[in-house]
Amino acid sequence: ELFETLARIEIDGVSTPANGHVYLELVENVHIQLFLGMVLYFIIAWIVAKNSIDRNMLSEQLRMDWIEQLKAGTAKNLHTDPPALRKFKRWRVHFQEQGVKEVLAWQESRPELFLKICRDMGGGSGFDAAA
Repeated sequence: ELFETLARIEIDGVSTPANGHVYLELVENVHIQLFLGMVLYFIIAWIVAKNSIDRNMLSEQLRMDWIEQLKAGTAKNLHTDPPALRKFKRWRVHFQEQGVKEVLAWQESRPELFLKICRDMGGGSGFDAAA
């Protein structure tokens, strides 16, 4: 009955379904498309979340392996490291030597950005005094 009522509404310049049955089919098609879109969205979100968690767990394990190597004095033997640990070490060292140094340089060259980053990361008012 609702769709029959909707079919009787006429709007100038807009093509609307001719009867209630056509409206019902239109609504069912849209409903199915929305449902499938939501299912696809949740599948993609689940895959992204799972891969992120797995990646974080792997990084943490590699970090612990490196710490064990440092304790045992075998951290410099890169040729005996598994490929994943070698890659982790390379990126970690690059980040520490280049990335952190670059951001700390912003304290002089871009103080407003540096303070914003510090505040956004939970830094207190002590960062304001450093500027």
